[in-house]
Amino acid sequence: MVNLEYVKHVLNLPLSDEEMRNIASPELEVFIHTSFKFLQLGTFLGSIFGPLTHMYKSRKSKSKYTTVFHALKQTSRKSAMLFFLIGSPLSIYILQNSTKEKNFKRAYGLRMHITQSNVDRGALLGGTTGLLLANLSSAKMIHGGFYGFALGTLGGILYNQTL
Repeated sequence: MVNLEYVKHVLNLPLSDEEMRNIASPELEVFIHTSFKFLQLGTFLGSIFGPLTHMYKSRKSKSKYTTVFHALKQTSRKSAMLFFLIGSPLSIYILQNSTKEKNFKRAYGLRMHITQSNVDRGALLGGTTGLLLANLSSAKMIHGGFYGFALGTLGGILYNQTL
């Protein structure tokens, strides 16, 4: 299970080096990080290729996608789920075939890597915001979460460029 230090790290609260080294479950922290990366890649690629495929299909004939927004919704969700379903078992396989010491070093390295943490925080914040906004509107929460996750990932990347 994750400990208080991990939660404080995710929330970007200050931690001493000793607290950074207090990793209760390095395998879980690495799994969470790699799952985030696969979800980020899936939502990001879906957000790019959805509108592009819509424009291509709508030029050729009547598309089943009625709007670019609908295409974005469909491809972002599908690609995110596909990448998550591929990434999770792959992460588990890699972690099981690694030593406890290597997993600890990886988890500690992820905690120390500020830019990776910023992108993960941005995705988490964006996804949570998207879920909440979708809940307030008539949209489906899952779609709001995926949009927010993709926009939060982009926000985290852009934030890192200003550092």
